[in-house]
Amino acid sequence: MSALFWTLILGFGTGLQRSIAELHREFQQATGVKIVRSSFYDRFTPQLTDFLRAVLNWATSTHSEPTEKLQGRLAGFRDLIVTDSTVLRLHDLLQQSYQACRTNAVRAAAKLKTHELGH
Repeated sequence: MSALFWTLILGFGTGLQRSIAELHREFQQATGVKIVRSSFYDRFTPQLTDFLRAVLNWATSTHSEPTEKLQGRLAGFRDLIVTDSTVLRLHDLLQQSYQACRTNAVRAAAKLKTHELGH
């Protein structure tokens, strides 16, 4: 499970477009284990979704509070909010549930918004 987790986390952070086939290749390269595509695809289960959701909830609750005071030019501010809105391209088969929000070239997408608050 940990190899799959790190393949997903690190594999989606590179390049503009990712596919499950690319993640499958990266998983095999990272682990040195050759598995058939269907075996890799079968790992994408509701339990994996629950696990990833739990990790995300833990990460956001653990790291949501700032650990340092603002310094320099920002020292005069009490709060600082930084927002990043990233559009994640999804497989075209998901277009019924996740219609693209910005372009006609992508059929399915999800917008990920992250906020960082500083004190």
